[in-house]
Amino acid sequence: MLYRRDLLKAAALLASPAASQPVAIRQPNLLFIVASEWPAGSNSPNLDQLAKQGILFERPYSAYPLGGPARAALITGRFPHACGVTRDNVRLPLDQPSIAAELRSSGYQTSFIGEWGLDGPDKSAAVPPGPRRHGFDTWAPGSPESAAIDFLKQDRRNPFFLFLSLPEGATPDSDVGSCMRALDEQRLATDTIVVFTSAYGANANLPFEGSVRVPLIIRYPRQLPGGRSIDTLISSVDIMPTLLGLCAVEIPRNVQGRNLAPWITGGRGERPESIYSTGKLGSPGEWRMVVRALDKLVVDRELNVTHLYNLGLDPTEMDNLAHDLAETVNRDGLEALLKEWMRHTGDRMDPSGLQKRG
Repeated sequence: MLYRRDLLKAAALLASPAASQPVAIRQPNLLFIVASEWPAGSNSPNLDQLAKQGILFERPYSAYPLGGPARAALITGRFPHACGVTRDNVRLPLDQPSIAAELRSSGYQTSFIGEWGLDGPDKSAAVPPGPRRHGFDTWAPGSPESAAIDFLKQDRRNPFFLFLSLPEGATPDSDVGSCMRALDEQRLATDTIVVFTSAYGANANLPFEGSVRVPLIIRYPRQLPGGRSIDTLISSVDIMPTLLGLCAVEIPRNVQGRNLAPWITGGRGERPESIYSTGKLGSPGEWRMVVRALDKLVVDRELNVTHLYNLGLDPTEMDNLAHDLAETVNRDGLEALLKEWMRHTGDRMDPSGLQKRG
């Protein structure tokens, strides 16, 4: 039973300034390192160390395995056909969402270092002007590695977001290691989310595993126990909303990727069952791909099935089952799933499911 003195004591606590104000929790820093070309499963000492300290995702796929479209998907959380970037050196439209813009609105200091490739074919301006920076406060010229180290060593009050885009041909052995050491030296490692991924694998713009499969490692010592591997399917469009979720930042409504933060941190939410990817859109070699569990289907420009693989039995894709009669039911189901992805993402189909011309 509560006595009067207990009620008075509780009322006094509730009326105190400390009780009336929420406890301020610092949002994590975010370091996002993106290689241009790095196949899934490729080893390096620095990446191996990062994987031991974080979460290694075993089945990530690029939404479009080409530099510009892949970076557009990572920044917007939308498929390249939806955000208007289906080839290199296309300007990202100003009306598209941006991870940098959302983080900046939440008080983050945002910086971009490295290869952008999303401001059109004219490369005379090293730094895009104003709104064409899509929420990045600063851009650093010069060597990506040294510029990143300088940025990480700055004194600041607010959390930071650094997008480090490595140029084509660069390998992450040195850049990742240098950044990790800088975080340790600045005592930032515990409260910094570090992400490593790649635009595509060993070759660009192909629907085969060596091209469309990419690495993905996420390290966040404060919240994510390290040394884990996750074998679920994940698309590069899922990374932007997932990182916003980990940073407790609101996700724009027009983002098409899935926020997997609740599932990664606590096993809550739906586990992704399929992913969708495209390539060479607008050309005769146009292709679309869907992966469900261990089954993978590829279609051509006319949506004719060209490839069907069981990646569990045939991980190197040597046995094309596209015309195997025993696979008819499975193939039909995957075709229906692919068309549902097309409808859902606005890829040549309207919401009713009718195919658009062109």
